Amino acid sequence: MQKIWNDSAKVEVHVNSKFSMDGDSFLGRFASLDDFYKGPEALIGVPNPKVKEGAEREHTTRGNAETEFTTSYNVTTTPKLEWEFVNEPKGTHSYQRPSAEC
Repeated sequence: MQKIWNDSAKVEVHVNSKFSMDGDSFLGRFASLDDFYKGPEALIGVPNPKVKEGAEREHTTRGNAETEFTTSYNVTTTPKLEWEFVNEPKGTHSYQRPSAEC
């Protein structure tokens, strides 16, 4: 048990790294009970009520907006291309479709 405890920081970094597409991510941590009662707003601020603008910014202007990834349906895409497909599809663009195996 002691060996696992000593290596927990390495495990934590490895587990969290799979959720990061770029190096700008942060390492999660547990907060205190006092933090729980203060609510998330005390730690991260109030949410932006302009949800669509925030989602667009997240998909189109962040550093990883054009970083390719492959979905569980075996479609290779980018956050920017996903935003375009859902909100402003271009009739001249041929979007990849899921394969028949999915």
